[in-house]
Amino acid sequence: MHPVDRYEAFVALRDDGMTPAEIAARYAMKPREVDQVLALGALAPVVRDAWRDGLIDAEVAQIFTLVADLAEQDKLFRKLKKQGHVHNEWTVSRAVRGDDDDVAKFVRYIGEEAYAAAGGRITRDLFAEAGDRGSSDVYSDPKLAKELAAKKLGEKINALKADGWSWVELREDVENYWSLGRLPGRKGKFSDADKKKSGVVIEIERNGSLKIEYGVLSASATRSKKTKATKANRKEETGEDEAVSNALSERLSIALTVAAAKAAPATPQVALSLAIAALSVRYGAEVVALKSDGYLSRPHYGTGIDVDEVDDDDDAAEDLTFRDAFDAAMAMSDADRLKRMASLIGQSFSFRDHRNVLADVEGTQTDVAAICAALDGDTLNREIRGMFDSNDYFSGVNGALRVKAVAEAVNADEAAKVGRMKKPEAVAYCVANIPPTGWLPPELRTSHYDGPGAAKAGKAAEKRAAKGATKPAAKTKRK
Repeated sequence: MHPVDRYEAFVALRDDGMTPAEIAARYAMKPREVDQVLALGALAPVVRDAWRDGLIDAEVAQIFTLVADLAEQDKLFRKLKKQGHVHNEWTVSRAVRGDDDDVAKFVRYIGEEAYAAAGGRITRDLFAEAGDRGSSDVYSDPKLAKELAAKKLGEKINALKADGWSWVELREDVENYWSLGRLPGRKGKFSDADKKKSGVVIEIERNGSLKIEYGVLSASATRSKKTKATKANRKEETGEDEAVSNALSERLSIALTVAAAKAAPATPQVALSLAIAALSVRYGAEVVALKSDGYLSRPHYGTGIDVDEVDDDDDAAEDLTFRDAFDAAMAMSDADRLKRMASLIGQSFSFRDHRNVLADVEGTQTDVAAICAALDGDTLNREIRGMFDSNDYFSGVNGALRVKAVAEAVNADEAAKVGRMKKPEAVAYCVANIPPTGWLPPELRTSHYDGPGAAKAGKAAEKRAAKGATKPAAKTKRK
């Protein structure tokens, strides 16, 4: 018996008066499974016949359930068959869902109730996997969703402008977004003067939430700021505290990711808690890139168990079978098993960003900062200092930041000397003298930081600073 014959039998039961709940109870099925088999059994006759004859497979048949009107199903099937594409899952999906992947986030942003109240209809994808439910539904009026989202966004933009911001733009309308400057050191607190010289960038995210970034400088303001910084370096002025470049900040965030991953085994209970948190939420776990993709996270339609191919692209694990890994884990002690789990969780960390991921946002501690605060401080400090590339940092920042670092790590007299050096000499001096003091840039200072410049550096930091700054800068040839 072909599966479609079985599904048609369920539809016959419904047509004879049995409710979906009664069908579920009699055949020990979940409500979602009943909805699935009824949708498949009620497909247009031409679609069911094609499935039964092998012209299309189950995946293509499932996509046709997203076309609520049977006459439309029939029409679309015949059109795709004539074009020779009816068997292609991707082509059928595009024909049914359309090419606009943003409609789902617009509906999430405005709310499904508001969309329905305005006349929009939603056809649920009964076969979407747990993590994708909602994103693959079909919306009857994409234009309406966009219009409602634009209206709601307009109200938010007007409110932000009324609050004093000089400009507010959608992320998609901002050219060279990543190259724009940001007001540094505000920690989410902006004065009226800040608002007059900067703006706000807003973006609707995939989950429908509104991402708002305050204190963004316009292109002209960014160019002016860069020009001033260039002139300041040329004149060897050292009093200003300029921000590091986006590219360097991103490299520092990568170093922090690796260091935190190495430190994770020292606090396995934290790693296990992170795993639980990351696997418990649908969105918002970007800094711990874990995803549940096991059997229970995938829908099953009462037609047997679908077994996906094992991803064996990882050469390191290519020859390791699940049984080998399981036996090895079972042979470990509880402590070793926890450490192994913690190490694997550490490999999922994803702190990479062009901004300082440890800096508070609007007075609130970031997820990365919270994670680092929970890790073992001594281990994390050691690993961060091991990952810090002093040559890359001091070559990438301006003279003002080099001078500030020397002042913090060594003393003001040495900082003044560095301020008078040419860049190669200044970089060489910093590389030779600052790392031994335990100094780290703000982008790598967690709540455990105990080096020079820390609010409470302690005697250990003072000793490191006293031992440092004794090596002369390497001599360089001047042209």
